[in-house]
Amino acid sequence: MSLSTAKLYRYHVKNLHAVDSAFSHNKRLAHEAIARNELGTLKSLTSIQTLLLGVYGEARLSKLLYELSGFSPDERIAVKQGGALIERWSKAIDIAFCKHYAVLMPALTTSLPFTARARYLELRRMLETDLAPAFELRNKIAHGQWEWPFVSNKDELSMKHIQQLKTENMLKLQFKRRLIGALADLIHDLVISVATFERDFDARYKHIEDIRRDITTRSYTKWSTQLIEKYKKGQNLRSAQSSMKEENHRYGWLRRLFGIRAS
Repeated sequence: MSLSTAKLYRYHVKNLHAVDSAFSHNKRLAHEAIARNELGTLKSLTSIQTLLLGVYGEARLSKLLYELSGFSPDERIAVKQGGALIERWSKAIDIAFCKHYAVLMPALTTSLPFTARARYLELRRMLETDLAPAFELRNKIAHGQWEWPFVSNKDELSMKHIQQLKTENMLKLQFKRRLIGALADLIHDLVISVATFERDFDARYKHIEDIRRDITTRSYTKWSTQLIEKYKKGQNLRSAQSSMKEENHRYGWLRRLFGIRAS
């Protein structure tokens, strides 16, 4: 029995929440590994988080496709048949712009007004620059290539993806998840409401630019050092509290006997 669009949407929302919850739980474990300097554990958790980022991209796109008053059934099919995940996101952007500006797909870039074309090309560029590499790396990890990724369908190491594995970290992955959500919100406006898209585009795109800047400029070393210092302070505090409790337990009877207050 086929499900209604409303029910499908609710299921996709629940799937997204489940993936987001896994992403958050894994992030917490990674923060603990950083704080304790457990580098082997952190490496494994980073690979898992990279995998989960791609899963989040799948779930977020599914939710977007089934938003009420958004994509039509035929448009959803067209996106799903797009191929790889990054190609499906690209297809969703293409259809959204065609729908919003009432132009045909073959003439999309030539028929759009200048401002709309600039926005379209910028969003496509962002996909290729910021999200395509992350989704590609997810595929390598999903195929068991956690240490040495290979060129697709070849017995040849992929130096590009090896370098990506070395430089990916939990802080960047956190921002990339936000980037996927921000892009989905913008596409949602594009499909659902002409007025909302035009009114909110600059604010939404500024949010995207802020996230992209964080991906490239935020210092992982400084961030991880703060986690380590916070963990050490917590350890010292717990140690001091434990010592105080032990002292009270050991000498409490003597203080009570002589009416001495603990310092």
